[in-house]
Amino acid sequence: MRALLTEQAALRLNCSPDDLDVAEGAFVKDGVATGLDYWDVAPAIDLSQAPTGRAKPKSADEYRLVGQEVPRTDLPGKVTGAAETYLHDMRPADAVHARTLRQPGPRAVLEALDEDAVRRASGDEGLRIVRRASFVAFVSASERKAEAAAIYAEANAKWSGLRDFRGSEQEGAWLVGQPAELREYGAAVADTADASAIVEATYTRPHIAHASMGPSAAIAQYDGDTMTIWSHGQGMHPLRKNVADMLGLDPAKVICHHRHGPGCYGHNGSDDAAADAAIVALALPGETVRLQWRREEEFAYEPVSPAMSVTIKVAVDPAGNPVDWSQEIWSASHVQRPGSGSGYLLPSEALENPPPPVKVTDPPEERGGGGTRNAAPLYRIPAHRIKHHLVTEGPVRTSALRGLGAPTNVFAMECMMDELAARAGKDPLTYRLRCWTTRAPAPYWSEPQQWPIGPPEVPAVKARDWASPLRATRTWQPIPPLRSR
Repeated sequence: MRALLTEQAALRLNCSPDDLDVAEGAFVKDGVATGLDYWDVAPAIDLSQAPTGRAKPKSADEYRLVGQEVPRTDLPGKVTGAAETYLHDMRPADAVHARTLRQPGPRAVLEALDEDAVRRASGDEGLRIVRRASFVAFVSASERKAEAAAIYAEANAKWSGLRDFRGSEQEGAWLVGQPAELREYGAAVADTADASAIVEATYTRPHIAHASMGPSAAIAQYDGDTMTIWSHGQGMHPLRKNVADMLGLDPAKVICHHRHGPGCYGHNGSDDAAADAAIVALALPGETVRLQWRREEEFAYEPVSPAMSVTIKVAVDPAGNPVDWSQEIWSASHVQRPGSGSGYLLPSEALENPPPPVKVTDPPEERGGGGTRNAAPLYRIPAHRIKHHLVTEGPVRTSALRGLGAPTNVFAMECMMDELAARAGKDPLTYRLRCWTTRAPAPYWSEPQQWPIGPPEVPAVKARDWASPLRATRTWQPIPPLRSR
């Protein structure tokens, strides 16, 4: 790419590419700036062409940054909390503060709200209320008064279309038996007639929140032509598209700037807060709107990592080795990001024309899977399979949290290995090394690979070299079977 850009610049400057150097993306000839840079010539490059292989790599002694200790100029501001390093610390001049009245559930409809009573309760008679269908936001010069209005309104609004929850929906065990799409991978069910025992256990986890140190927030400004947003979301280009689609704006008229936030290990509420701020800003042209979720909103409405239930059934031979392994997973979707065809911005559901119900999906196996991520055992097992029940009607909005389904699957798998080791009377590490393989397993969505049972080859390290120190420091005791909760 650098060679193509340099060739294009040389054509414009009527010189040889060898006569040009590049400094900070700008072309220099004989130490003098030429007035051209990468961005000037990039539109003339055909990016669909195949690489020619003629480009000459820069020699290592020309590197200024690669391999060098470069000071992190961003760290002092982060450590000291300098102004505007983090979005939550940004306080634009004359900004107004906004808080929302959130729908208490999908498709809920706001039937009544006494706006005058909300103004009185907030202590701000000049409180402005932005309402579109079931979307409501309270705007004040005082952040405290805007928040007071939202708290009072939440306790006194009347809604229809609410769902009835009994409390058990928060646990993974609730998922079993719910409507789901079944997906199966791996080997066919094996003949376990000769197995000495079948060991089965179920492991569950509840829904898990991102629980960021700071609740989601955003700043938005609409000047009557262009919508400008500051957000701590993970993708500004997708956010621009999603906001434009939601508000019927030209994407070229939506500008999104990224600012650091409290962490976004997956899909949290940052995009939704940006959408909230944009709706309010659209209703108040010329004003700068700073909107922040309350802590209660963050835990109630951000997308959470799905609850899961994992049942593992293992057939073992007389020596206690696994000869057949089944992992059955119940989980809701791990990806409902807006703009990818699998999700939408939360406030859009409260507007005049809410989007249709989301079609539940999960990452395909060739991209690592969602509920099935890391569910294939990496041990020497002749046959294994996965049954994935993708639950289509969950109680809450679920999406990505770091690792997707991997933490639950690995936890269940390794707990089962501990149980198998205890049943065989083996040290857990010794048992694992016995079941290990130095060959990588085939992808579990492709033709299953068959491995023989027996001690694997572990080059240069003997099992006892690993196990002895552990036995010297603790005694491994058989553990009782884990039960569903």
